[in-house]
Amino acid sequence: MRRASAVLPFPARPLTRDALRWRGLRLFSLYRLVIAGLLVTLDFLSTDLPLFNKLLPELYRDASIAYLLLAMALSLMATFHWPRFLLQIVFQATVDLVMILALMHATGGVPGGMGTLLIASVGGISLLAPGRYALLNAAIASIALLGDLAYGYWLGHYSSLAYTQTGILGAILLLTALLASRLSRAAERSEELATQRGRELANLAELNEHIIEQMQSGVLVLNEEGRVLHANHQALRLLGAMGEGLQRIDLLAPELMAAWQAWKAGQAAGRQSVNTGGEERTITFRRIGFGNSGSTLAFIESTEESRRLAQQIKLASLGRLTASIAHEIRNPLGAISHAAQLLEESPKLPPPDRRLVDIIMQQTERMNTVIRNILRLSRSDATQAEDIVLLPWLQDFVSEFTHHHGFSPERMRLHITPADTAIRFDPAQLHQILWNLCSNAKKHACQPEQETCITLQGGHDDNDRPYLDIIDTGPGIPPDVQEHLFEPFFTTRADGVGLGLYIAREMCQNNLAEIEYIPMPMGGSCFRILFATASEAKENS
Repeated sequence: MRRASAVLPFPARPLTRDALRWRGLRLFSLYRLVIAGLLVTLDFLSTDLPLFNKLLPELYRDASIAYLLLAMALSLMATFHWPRFLLQIVFQATVDLVMILALMHATGGVPGGMGTLLIASVGGISLLAPGRYALLNAAIASIALLGDLAYGYWLGHYSSLAYTQTGILGAILLLTALLASRLSRAAERSEELATQRGRELANLAELNEHIIEQMQSGVLVLNEEGRVLHANHQALRLLGAMGEGLQRIDLLAPELMAAWQAWKAGQAAGRQSVNTGGEERTITFRRIGFGNSGSTLAFIESTEESRRLAQQIKLASLGRLTASIAHEIRNPLGAISHAAQLLEESPKLPPPDRRLVDIIMQQTERMNTVIRNILRLSRSDATQAEDIVLLPWLQDFVSEFTHHHGFSPERMRLHITPADTAIRFDPAQLHQILWNLCSNAKKHACQPEQETCITLQGGHDDNDRPYLDIIDTGPGIPPDVQEHLFEPFFTTRADGVGLGLYIAREMCQNNLAEIEYIPMPMGGSCFRILFATASEAKENS
């Protein structure tokens, strides 16, 4: 299957001025070759039936044959662009003038009619040469006509002096040169305008290419038979045609073909939900072109990706709102905490009341911690990324974590391959993320009888992205809870806040990383952090 073009094709780029001039010169050389060939042919045909008044037959024959040979040489020179253009113009004007004057002299001068060939020669040269050269060529041809008239009369070849006819032909040559020169200048101006418009159109087509390729929606252009004329990269990805290309959607995505046919027949709306390849897609059809014979533009969107994007937008808005509320709560919370401290210092405070003050102090400290985390998260400019070699950094982290929680380091297994795996991340934020994940793992998975309950393993995935897995041996997370794990304030514990994983995800995103939950087939949980590649980190450093 032939892969469809990824973008709309570029318009044909216009020829340059030099290319147009050389093409005109080749056509003019071909015209000369045809005329010279006809003159030679007519000479042989008129052996018994005279077609011209040949006063000098031998001169006519020699001049016509020489003109044909020179026309061949000039045609080859124009084809191979040698020598340069203006020099070839001079050669061609000279050959035409000399050879046509010789033929005209052989046929009785201007009255014989052969001199009219100079009109086409002067006109062609005037179209190709700059204005001054064109008028100069016409003036020389006019003077040469008068010189030939005087020379022929002096030799006795002409019976009379045809001044009137010669003067009229000379005037026609000058007028032809003037008109052709003006026509050439007008054509050049039109050519410049067409070249400019063509360049703008080509730039616009290239801009359209980049826009279509960068679109998050798949774009298809279908003809009247439903064959794919063009498809961008996203369309190929969504329809699973990356390897083999996409040309016939009736074979690869028959559901899409059915939706297009239903829309075309007026039986369905232009925006439909279609299940292709086991995933739901939203298809929008738009007709392009005129009449009923135009093509169809189809936009393909992943419904799941759209929902995920909407969810991210909702969470981002919620995060900003939460940060605003936290900032407003911080001041009265500080006043409550300060009042509780003053009350605790009272010597006459009875024990039951002192217990209540302790509860106030604990809860205000808890709320203050939540507010600090939210406000720290809202300050994205606080990220200070550094190059970190994972293995030694994690060894220090494991030592600190096990010492803090008072259990043997052997209960945390560390495995990084290759050992020199490096990432670019904010060390403080990475420490906070791992501390939160490992604390959750210890709380849910570390039983006294287990030797190893937390595993930290990492390396590079198939796309050469560094990763780190935090794996525990606990009961795992139910499927209905997994999809809400990274939402703010979602928690299954009565004493939980529901911000730990949300803050971990936001910190990862601030460091160009991703965090995801991977269910373990044999039980347990795995949180994977996918770090930015070296090139991505370098571009954003």
